[in-house]
Amino acid sequence: MDIRALAAMPLRMASARRGGAAETSEATLNIWCHVGQSVEIPALIHMFEQLEGTRVNLTISRGVTLPETLPEEIVEYPRPLDLYQMVERFLEEIDPGVVLFAGLDFPPSAAAVCRDKAIPAILFNASASQDAGLSRALSGFRRRTKLRGMAGILTTSEGDAETLQRMGADRARIEVTGPLREVFEPLPCNESERGDLARLINTRPVWVAAGIDMSERAAVEEAHKTASRLSHRLLLIVAPMKASDGPALLKAFEADGWVVAQRSAGGEPDPDVQVYVADTEDETGLWYRLAPICFVGSTLVSTAGGNDPAEAAALGSAIISGPFLGRHEEIERRLREAGALRRVTTGNELGAAVIDLLAPERAARMAHRAWEVSSAGADVAGRIIELIEQHADRAAP
Repeated sequence: MDIRALAAMPLRMASARRGGAAETSEATLNIWCHVGQSVEIPALIHMFEQLEGTRVNLTISRGVTLPETLPEEIVEYPRPLDLYQMVERFLEEIDPGVVLFAGLDFPPSAAAVCRDKAIPAILFNASASQDAGLSRALSGFRRRTKLRGMAGILTTSEGDAETLQRMGADRARIEVTGPLREVFEPLPCNESERGDLARLINTRPVWVAAGIDMSERAAVEEAHKTASRLSHRLLLIVAPMKASDGPALLKAFEADGWVVAQRSAGGEPDPDVQVYVADTEDETGLWYRLAPICFVGSTLVSTAGGNDPAEAAALGSAIISGPFLGRHEEIERRLREAGALRRVTTGNELGAAVIDLLAPERAARMAHRAWEVSSAGADVAGRIIELIEQHADRAAP
């Protein structure tokens, strides 16, 4: 079968996976978005959910995994072959007002069709290092023309901007924004409870060990003992991963001579309390707001699974964690590289980290860096949305 015959085939022969009611909903703007491997899918979906009245026709590169259920405004299509006629036929079918290339792994023919059809194309998460193999696979001409005519290019670094310019991109169209990242929403809390507890704690220094596994209790106690030698008024809020572990925590700390109060029994962090056992469900957001220093529990032992440090980062905590983050290793790496998280392996190291962060300026500096990491994706998403709206308005009849 020749290319012209292939291109003439209706695209409906290949089934599209639809998110709910998107097929029948009235959209004011159609978008084609092709997603490469360098893009965080949750961040992308969250961004699309902010675009009201928009239908997103989504294609993905090999190796990209989508969730089983998509929002109703997103429709997944098979990726068109990298042939001019096939991409042209695909665009005629979906009739997009704007095209998005998420990452550099998109069909070079797509850029050519967009230029010829005067469809605004926006590239984001553009990292030349991730496209090295792709670039080598293209002929010199296709490599030089792949990025020409883009309406906007959002790249991840200054170095990438320079490389993309050498690959043919218009420097005036390039913005260095960093990558689109998932934005971590702050955990909720009861504001009235927070106010009452803050008044009780008053000016006391406080740190929280959140979501700890019982196997970490001794290390947390060792750290609190070490830090309390230098800060005798120091309060530890210890929140177990399982609320049912509260009574066991209470007994263990009391047996070692600490003054302990238990939240589930109505106890409060009075001035003489040294350890407050926060054994209630769904109050992690409350403890992160009260304590400027946070140890992310279930991370000192490999079998505990690891808690999510992004929850603490979103609330501006100075974060300490063990080495075992499980599925949260990527966000832990980003926080650590930004100077927003310290990794420890023992109770003694944990105590030393707490002592160091009792200096308010150090904790505040780390907390600010953590917040920047957790919220950076919002600025990138906002800029992409601005470009979409700007070029969609220009393209409108």
